[in-house]
Amino acid sequence: MKVFLDLDGTLHDSHSFWFKASKTAVNAMLANGLDQYSDFNKAFGKLEEIYSREANSAEHYDLLVKALVPLAKRRGKSFDKIVSAGVNAFKEVKHDGESFKPNPHVVDFLTWAKANGVELFLVTSGIRRKQWDKLHRLGLSDFFDEEHVLTTGDVGFFKGISRYVRPLVRRPLIGLKNHLFYGYVLRKTKSKPEDVLMVGDNEKNDIIPANKRGISTIRFFAGKYGNHEVNTMGTYSATNFKEVKQIVKRHFEL
Repeated sequence: MKVFLDLDGTLHDSHSFWFKASKTAVNAMLANGLDQYSDFNKAFGKLEEIYSREANSAEHYDLLVKALVPLAKRRGKSFDKIVSAGVNAFKEVKHDGESFKPNPHVVDFLTWAKANGVELFLVTSGIRRKQWDKLHRLGLSDFFDEEHVLTTGDVGFFKGISRYVRPLVRRPLIGLKNHLFYGYVLRKTKSKPEDVLMVGDNEKNDIIPANKRGISTIRFFAGKYGNHEVNTMGTYSATNFKEVKQIVKRHFEL
């Protein structure tokens, strides 16, 4: 009995957190000089574009400055004050103890699953260390062993790039959360598809590719993808982790 769990949007409401923290960050950047080049709506819209392209980048605010400040005005100037204001404002929201927390009933579900012999695996997009950082901040790290956290970053590093080019690449390449990734996860965890349930909020990344590997799935309707009127190809659907628990009990006949 194994449950694969998505992190962002499933174990916690990453979308709502990102909006709150990013709006705070943009306001801080504007207050520290970015207002000479942009208003809030333009800056926040551009940040959303940057994040959609490079969600795992550590340079969102540097890229935002480059996008908003003309090259001629950037030459010979430092924008560290503006960038650091955004970084610190984002971190303050992340550490406020209220904005970055597990979804309701997640801890109860994980506690019950561990007590009843269900193996828990985090199967998520992103860079491994960043996802572990989130687990620690959410207070969920004790529920997962080191080898039970599998990310697209595990298989995305330098994929398809010549060994002569690799030293020139500064950031890791993040693989796609597709059926090939789920094949890797099954092999890595020595799992048979019929012994696994996948829980995730994203139809494209969590449900469809897992289904292609023969894995039963629970579409979690919450947060950004919380419209439960949308059709799903998931084997089951749930809107909270009380429902997830009941589905797991039925599926594995616990």
